[in-house]
Amino acid sequence: MKKYAIIDIGSNTIRLCIYQVQGHSFKLVAKKRNVAGLAAYVDRKASDVNRKYNLQEEGIEKLISVLQDFKEVCKTYSVTSVMPIATASLRLISNARDVINRVQKEVGFKIEILSGNEEAAFSYAGARQGFKVKDGLLVDIGGASTELVYFKNQKVVKSCSMPIGSLNCYEKYVSRIIPTKVEQNRIRKDVLEMLDGISLPDSARGLTLCGVGGSVRNIGKLHRSLFNGNGENISYKELKNILEHFKEEKKACLDVILKVAPHRIHTLVPGMVILKTIAKYFDCKDILVCKYGVREGYFVSQMQKETI
Repeated sequence: MKKYAIIDIGSNTIRLCIYQVQGHSFKLVAKKRNVAGLAAYVDRKASDVNRKYNLQEEGIEKLISVLQDFKEVCKTYSVTSVMPIATASLRLISNARDVINRVQKEVGFKIEILSGNEEAAFSYAGARQGFKVKDGLLVDIGGASTELVYFKNQKVVKSCSMPIGSLNCYEKYVSRIIPTKVEQNRIRKDVLEMLDGISLPDSARGLTLCGVGGSVRNIGKLHRSLFNGNGENISYKELKNILEHFKEEKKACLDVILKVAPHRIHTLVPGMVILKTIAKYFDCKDILVCKYGVREGYFVSQMQKETI
């Protein structure tokens, strides 16, 4: 049975997932992550007219080091093919081509950068592997971008990408670890301004909000830890109560995050503010935490090609 690897290069975390294929089905056989925090290595002085920024040499070296480690893991598992993809981590920088060339030369991996629309489409395709919601709104909160997909009768009606995520919100607004009430309001205002700039039909309101990505999955863990919930179905009221728990930076608050998601100690609350703002904006009373996302969606699309 053949094995294939997807490497998801995010602004906060780089993940390796190895899948084993048998016929038309697949299963996850190994995974590894590295909280590289590439966004922290971005030069904040705009390098071109589109206000994109350069990934600094230290960040490039960090990326190459992680990928070299993942390459060895793939060898151990006798992986047939490695497919590295990048989202906003490289999509939003101006020297992406230089980074891709360096990686290909030093590691031998050719990175594919997904556009915002492609990321949204693959997130939905992946999420569909684990739920049967007919009409809904999907949200994928990453480190540097958030994708929204409105779907009806299990078909995508419209998708969009916003350049705001849990990590860049933390870097832009948060002075310590847990954002204060004022800082949370600033994040909320930024998200609302972006939501006002996209055009989704009124029929996209009042639907189930299907959450994809690490931020949402770890909010599900908080749901279980704080309120004995199932971590899969969260009401808007419960989400509001979870966020209320982090209104102040107290040791008890930090301990909860350290217990369920220590690698997200600084980004989980900003991600929660983004999720709550979107849920309220679209009047979504229920949030479904999706098991699969962009990696699985991308992999399924590759499975459907003749090369696999």
